[in-house]
Amino acid sequence: MIGRTFLMEFRRGWKGLTLFLIVVMITAGGMVQFYPAVEEAMGGQPEGAENVKMDIEGSTVELSWEQYPNVTEYKVLQDNRSHMLTSTLVYNGTENYTEVQLETNETKYFAVLGILNGTDEVKFIGMATTVKTSTAFDELMESDFYRGLRGDREFSMTDIKGFISIEFFSWWFLLSGLYIGYISVNSITKDFEEKRMDLIFSTPLSRTRYILEKFAAIAFYSFIMVLLTGLIMVGSAQTLDVSVDAVNMISAIMGSWPVLLVVEAVAMLCAIFFVESRRAVGMTLLFAFTQYALQIISNFAKKYEYIGEMGILGHWDYNQVLFDEVFGYADFLLLTVITAIILTAAIFVFKKRDIPI
Repeated sequence: MIGRTFLMEFRRGWKGLTLFLIVVMITAGGMVQFYPAVEEAMGGQPEGAENVKMDIEGSTVELSWEQYPNVTEYKVLQDNRSHMLTSTLVYNGTENYTEVQLETNETKYFAVLGILNGTDEVKFIGMATTVKTSTAFDELMESDFYRGLRGDREFSMTDIKGFISIEFFSWWFLLSGLYIGYISVNSITKDFEEKRMDLIFSTPLSRTRYILEKFAAIAFYSFIMVLLTGLIMVGSAQTLDVSVDAVNMISAIMGSWPVLLVVEAVAMLCAIFFVESRRAVGMTLLFAFTQYALQIISNFAKKYEYIGEMGILGHWDYNQVLFDEVFGYADFLLLTVITAIILTAAIFVFKKRDIPI
């Protein structure tokens, strides 16, 4: 009988587990691919901005740039979009500076080109823009919503680590935790509701082994899900022209595994206590949302930090791994111990419960 319950759990739920795993991997990999667009839209400097100096006095834009050898002529193009597909020529000459009059407050992009001596070959020198890239972004990051996600740590979404922290890790618990909680409840309540318990325990299978093998099956699945998600994120990031630390990124998401184990243990305890799927799922989701709310509240200000420590998410600091390259081994162990305590309680309650026939 050793391992039969473990294997049965996979036979019963492999289709749903595989489908969710595919959705998670597509989401993790696809989210990273949005980074270049976000970087440009939320504060990334135009290409070659370091080569072009721009000063604005009233409605006059003063542009200057470095002189390059073998360049005898310069052109300045103007457009209201960074792609410069509808640009117009605003300067054509031999000097390395010019002035452009702004007729409206509309955003303008300027591209400086050089014509090589005696040829028609064009050298791209750089771009400048009137967009105040930091203003809107800073206001966004200082909003209550984003402050609740990043806490007192200062970082930018134009950095790949900051982007992944906000756009993936901040809601990863809700995506994975709610699902793990749901399937953990159903793995037990379905046996009650479909009246399989008396048949299961007509064989030499102890209640302790039943719970442990159920728990081990879903724990194994959640481990594979977390690991593959990390690998997909790293692989997706490496297709972009950005530098990522694969070990830190995978370590950051692997730190969520004991968090999911706690949710799984709570879900099984609820399933055993309430027996009915609806009530057990409701209590498990309430637990998960409460943990998320505690973490968000603790991030608003330092005086609320203790609130986060009261929840399980306060012991999964993915930003510490991403930015400081420090993995919280103590928190990992603490969450594992909490899981063991809750699972022990679930086994105790299950041994005391009468099994309906």
